[in-house]
Parts: sequence; C-alpha cells; structure tokens
Amino acid sequence: MTSTCTSERPPSVRHDRIRDALRYGGAPLFIDSPTNQVFPIVADKDLAQLGSAFEYGFWEKRDDGHTTIRLATSWATIDEDVTTLLDALSHWMAEPARS
Repeated sequence: MTSTCTSERPPSVRHDRIRDALRYGGAPLFIDSPTNQVFPIVADKDLAQLGSAFEYGFWEKRDDGHTTIRLATSWATIDEDVTTLLDALSHWMAEPARS
C-alpha cells in the first residue's frame, strides 16, 4: 500500500508549532488542547482578513470584540503552510491577552 501523506511529520508537530508560537507571541488561547487543534482568541477586526487567506472554524464569541476560533492541522498540512499562517497572525499576537 502506498501512502498519500504529504509530510513525514505528524499533525501534532505542526499543532505544537502553532500553539507555541501563539503562546510566545502573547496570544490568548481558549484551551490548551492536546489534539491537532488550537483555539486562539482573535480580535473580531482581524477575522475577515484571516478568513480571506485561511480556513478556520468558529468556536465561540468571547465578548464584543473577540472570538475564539479553531485552527486544525492534518497530515496534509505542510510546514510552509504553518509558516504562512504564523506570519499572517503575527500582527495581532502581541495584543494583550483577554479572557
């Protein structure tokens, strides 16, 4: 049987990279998920721009200006995709944490 995997690294490695970069950048996380999912709290003003370049799942509305979103990695997620995402998110990662 031939594998169709596009990466030799499991999704959890890319999940860890996203989670760790968000934490290091000061972005608030809704929960610390041990799965391939990351749940950052994002300013609503950034959602449209984020959605124009990446797919994410709505998780919950936090307050009048923030939403928790769900980012997920898979075997098809490549390191370059993670780098592109983190570059796009870097402008809001330094915002103060809100819970």
